[in-house]
Amino acid sequence: MVMSRIALAVVLLLLPACAASTAEPAEPAAPAPEGQNARLDVSNRSSYDMDVFAIRSGQRIRLGTAPGGETSRFTLSPGIITGGGSVYFE
Repeated sequence: MVMSRIALAVVLLLLPACAASTAEPAEPAAPAPEGQNARLDVSNRSSYDMDVFAIRSGQRIRLGTAPGGETSRFTLSPGIITGGGSVYFE
């Protein structure tokens, strides 16, 4: 359930940065099995490379770069997603 909320938040936050708005919405991701880190898949439909950040408690954590026209996968450390509060992606 948490992974599907994270995936939905990512899609909603990254849509304005994407060039195409006609894509079908992504299916919610299944929860990560016990002992595995959560992943973030970013589909960059723009022709520009984009830096991806996780924002938690006002702290900006750089996850990496999503090259233009490609899908990138980032592994989220437990420190980013555990505990109370919200995590936003930019």
